[in-house]
Amino acid sequence: MSLYENIKRCEDEAKIVAYKLVHLTIDDFSFSIKLPNNYSLSISIPCDIRKNKFSEGFNYPKVIETLLFHKEKSIFDPEIGYENDNDVKRFYGEERASEDDNVCLVRNHIDELIHVIENSNR
Repeated sequence: MSLYENIKRCEDEAKIVAYKLVHLTIDDFSFSIKLPNNYSLSISIPCDIRKNKFSEGFNYPKVIETLLFHKEKSIFDPEIGYENDNDVKRFYGEERASEDDNVCLVRNHIDELIHVIENSNR
């Protein structure tokens, strides 16, 4: 499978995730959700990691990756799961990234982030 085909598979999976999360229509393998106080969360189905590559024997991409931003700069904050050496947070589906249980984990993460942002001096 070519690089283009792997990217297309990740784009297709991201479209499902975006719609399930926020009824958003996208045309890429990543999108962003605005959070309170100038925060945003980038959500993607990255095509460059092993569990999302068809060449590794997976029928569907399995991983959703998130990265938190504040005023367009990435945030590294261990309190909310973004360590210096682990700047992204990953969510793994059993068969595919867009599984309801996996999307629910991302939705819960978003809710937790909103709670932390709104109830702290961030």
